[in-house]
Amino acid sequence: MLPTAPVLTESVTLSWPAAGQPARSTTALVVPYRPAELTAQIPCSALTAGEPRTVLATGPEGDGMTVTAGPGGAVLRADDVELPVAGGPGPQCTAVLHAGPGGWTITGGDGITVRAAGPVPQVFGFRTELPAAGGLSASVRVVTPFATSPTAVKLVLVALQVVAVLAALWLLGCRLRRPRRPRPDRLWWIDAAVVGVLAGWAVIGPLAVDDGWATTIARNLAATGEAGNYYRWWNAPEVPFALSQQLLAPLTEISLAPLWLRLPSTVLAVATWFVLTRGVLAAALPGSA
Repeated sequence: MLPTAPVLTESVTLSWPAAGQPARSTTALVVPYRPAELTAQIPCSALTAGEPRTVLATGPEGDGMTVTAGPGGAVLRADDVELPVAGGPGPQCTAVLHAGPGGWTITGGDGITVRAAGPVPQVFGFRTELPAAGGLSASVRVVTPFATSPTAVKLVLVALQVVAVLAALWLLGCRLRRPRRPRPDRLWWIDAAVVGVLAGWAVIGPLAVDDGWATTIARNLAATGEAGNYYRWWNAPEVPFALSQQLLAPLTEISLAPLWLRLPSTVLAVATWFVLTRGVLAAALPGSA
């Protein structure tokens, strides 16, 4: 139930151009995900042109949304969508383009609304060839699937799981504390060998590519608070594989020594050995544990 428990999603709205600034071409990498919504307002005066020109584009040719104007009028192209954008008279005339989960809605300057099915276009930036782009604007609402916070229901489920784990360990401990005939532990050397191998490998184990990979991601998490993949996916999070990064991040602020960063995994490995051999096996095979 825990993986499917409800969460609160977070969203960010990006507006172009910045308040008080003219509409100039700029970069805005809303990747690797597509925005949840995109809205653009285009003055009707920009929808007619003697020579073909780009009124507004959110990516390079073939990617994102492109609105071009020419002698034959204005056309919107995005993915497999190609629709005309009608203009109208008057200095206040504006065409509004909107893409969302339900598809495209285009309201031309003549007041006629056209709808079409299609995804929200990708956004790599905002580009225009208009010499004076007064009244041209766009906004995108970005929702990433991993930028969430738990609801009260999910917090209760997490607490119940923690309590269940503690109860299981307590019951295993009770099983071990039952009176039994004392006998010498003749296999103590196995415990010593396992702990010795784990501790020795923490010291002599060679560094691998993943050591630097995980360390840098954890350092980035400690600095920014975002558990993103520093090297890939445009720093997008890799939930649910970010727990180890969350645990490692505070340690990177103390030291980057390999032995120090391997200490948590070594301690957990030793604890796992004793829980399995003294707890789980003792309860499952009481006669020969």
